[in-house]
Amino acid sequence: MGGGRGDMRRKISEIMADMDKLHKVKLTDEQIDELNKALCDLSVTYKNNTIYLSRDLLYKQDAWKNLKKIKTVHKCKLMIIDAMESMEDIQDLRFAANELKGIEFKLQELWGFPKDARWHKFWEVSHCLCPKMDNNDWYPTGRCFISGNCPVHGGKYEI
Repeated sequence: MGGGRGDMRRKISEIMADMDKLHKVKLTDEQIDELNKALCDLSVTYKNNTIYLSRDLLYKQDAWKNLKKIKTVHKCKLMIIDAMESMEDIQDLRFAANELKGIEFKLQELWGFPKDARWHKFWEVSHCLCPKMDNNDWYPTGRCFISGNCPVHGGKYEI
């Protein structure tokens, strides 16, 4: 088994010595900022749905200053998606889908991307009957397929 109580005490002493060394390290504000970025939680959860934001994309787009807003808007998106699951009224579904479109544009803005509906996956919402495979195949060319009998997008709904 192990070396007994002496080995355990030595190991604890080594850990404490390492911790003491860390206490003496002086970090610049920039280093502290980078550590905070590395350690921050990039998940957004509402009920049983969780999304994870891309740390690489936050750096690439220099979007760290908008992180709190990005997380808040993503949570709103998850809340609307959740609400749509229990909706039955077509007008409510279309209203919610339109709000999601606005949220997608807001997220593009916060991430530093141009506002472009070609990057919205409208067919992934609850109750949507638009052809998923066709829309996925043509994503993000701007060509999209709307089912005339889709309660969310059919008829005169504009994508």
